[in-house]
Amino acid sequence: MGWSHNCYGLSYHNDPVNHWLSLVQSEPWWFVLDSLGDMVCDSVLHCYHQVCSTVLQRIVRWWLFASFPLFPFLKYSLRTLIYSLHRFLFREGGDVIQPLVSVVIPAHNEAQNLATLLDELDLSLQAAGYAHEILVMDDGSSDESWSLLGSRAEQQPTLRPMRHQRSAGQSTSIWQAVHLARGEWIITLDGDGQNDPADIPVLLERALKDDVTLVAGHRIQRHDDWVKRFSSRLANRVRGALLKDNTPDTGCALKVFRRDAFVRLPYFDHMHRFLPALILSQGGSCVSMPVSHRPRQAGQSHYGIKNRLWAGLLDISGVMWLRYRSRLPAEVVEHTAIETPFTVRQSVAEND
Repeated sequence: MGWSHNCYGLSYHNDPVNHWLSLVQSEPWWFVLDSLGDMVCDSVLHCYHQVCSTVLQRIVRWWLFASFPLFPFLKYSLRTLIYSLHRFLFREGGDVIQPLVSVVIPAHNEAQNLATLLDELDLSLQAAGYAHEILVMDDGSSDESWSLLGSRAEQQPTLRPMRHQRSAGQSTSIWQAVHLARGEWIITLDGDGQNDPADIPVLLERALKDDVTLVAGHRIQRHDDWVKRFSSRLANRVRGALLKDNTPDTGCALKVFRRDAFVRLPYFDHMHRFLPALILSQGGSCVSMPVSHRPRQAGQSHYGIKNRLWAGLLDISGVMWLRYRSRLPAEVVEHTAIETPFTVRQSVAEND
């Protein structure tokens, strides 16, 4: 038996060895160190209170009274040190650790498709020679998605699984994962395996020319049932006519865009359907490129006419308002000092 900590103080474990083994196996190293530091500090505090509550040893209270505030200070200082070390090792501006590309995959009950998709992703990006990471946001799945991602992460160092306890939606999953991503460029695709990872190097090569903010995939030949094809085509035409985003297939999940441009966008539910229009409203540029589309191998689609067209009409009006109120891009001319003979002579004298 042994002590462990929780948010209310100390708790008792019947098998501390297995408890810490499971903690080491299931949690990142910085969390284990933080938990160990909390346990040590809480144990010291617990023993201190036990000693100080004894009538015969009240005098100890006076001797240790001055040092009592050091215990919680040590506890939170240790936690701050661990978190600072973690942020330093995985800092966003690191030359070695920061990847060029972060792949973001929102997934809901896609356990049967994720394993094949992750294999294809790693193969495609490694063959192209791009340093990358893969962030999969399990959006409250009720199948085996989370256990699958956990076991895969132990063997695939580029994989970073994340999870919502309850489903928060595709836009929220993408928004949170992008903010946690470390790559300069973000690649989004669905977790159902219908987007082909073999198209990624072509889209990324176009994006790296640095003259566009977003490269959107355009599914020329769809492999869906007629209801999904009809609802997607209708939604794209309505959005295109009202928003004039010049994107024929904004519903295609396969997109490549700059992370710094995305984090400046306003957040709202279903925003992932309007990324080209939102990018344009911030002064960015978008292009579309043809991509392949594959039949769904397992599971079922989560979208139809109801949540593609009718649920998006209110969002379209909001995006139209945002675009109308935007004044970007706006040309900025910076003042530069006029170089005079005096300044030239002064600079030469300083160099001498």
